[in-house]
Amino acid sequence: MKDKSLLLLPMEMGDDLFQYALRLLSARAYAEAGLRRKLAHRGSPEEVEATIRRVKELGYLDDRSYGGSVNRCVNLLRQRPPPG
Repeated sequence: MKDKSLLLLPMEMGDDLFQYALRLLSARAYAEAGLRRKLAHRGSPEEVEATIRRVKELGYLDDRSYGGSVNRCVNLLRQRPPPG
């Protein structure tokens, strides 16, 4: 098991990008591809990859959990009676 305390130390590169990723993820859930697209506008490919890896290791980004949330929302919307 990895020591998660090491993941909390500032990174040599991309710390601003990591903070941006945390701001995005605190507002709503993202799939990895969506977060990667957002981060690509602000950092190099190496910084984006390091940031994605870091938020995944910390448990803040999980495509399986995100997909389950989307499926639950879709199912709830299907159960609503039609307007009118």
